[in-house]
Amino acid sequence: MKVNEGSWKWVTGEPLTYQNWSQGEPNNLDDEDYTEMYRDGAWNDLPVDRGMYFVCEWDDYPAHLSQILQDRVVFLVIRIGLFVLILGLLIFFRRDSSDCNVFN
Repeated sequence: MKVNEGSWKWVTGEPLTYQNWSQGEPNNLDDEDYTEMYRDGAWNDLPVDRGMYFVCEWDDYPAHLSQILQDRVVFLVIRIGLFVLILGLLIFFRRDSSDCNVFN
């Protein structure tokens, strides 16, 4: 996170002790106030309107996010369980019905 033009800090306010800027960066082209990392690990400054994925860091994980994550995991486990149950029933009844001939 940039504090003043040319001065970068982490969002926690901690000083930036490690830097890995790509050659010629940061250059503030088009008022670039955010940072991205290239595949090789080098950094580039970029504008806010660039659609990118991001990583967030919290000192204390917010309780409401923890609950949302737990709810989604429970929902996913229930859906997987129902899918396995239905698949098992389909296999069971298909196998049993092939052994039965009601016309003999």
